[in-house]
Amino acid sequence: MKDYVAHDVARTFYREMHDHPDQPLAAIFKTIRRRAYDRLGREDTYAAYAFYGDPTARPWS
Repeated sequence: MKDYVAHDVARTFYREMHDHPDQPLAAIFKTIRRRAYDRLGREDTYAAYAFYGDPTARPWS
C-alpha cells in the first residue's frame, strides 16, 4: 500500500486551501490528480482522489 500518497494528498490539499483560499476545491483536486499522469513521477494512486460537488465551491465560502 502506498500510504505516502495519502499523506502527500492531505498535505497538498490543506496547503492549497491555506495558500489560495479563493481557489475552487475542484481545482485543488485537479492539481492533485494531475500527479497520476506526470511523466517523471507517474503514480496512478493520485487518480483515485476526486471531488464530487459544486465545482465552484470555495474552501471558506
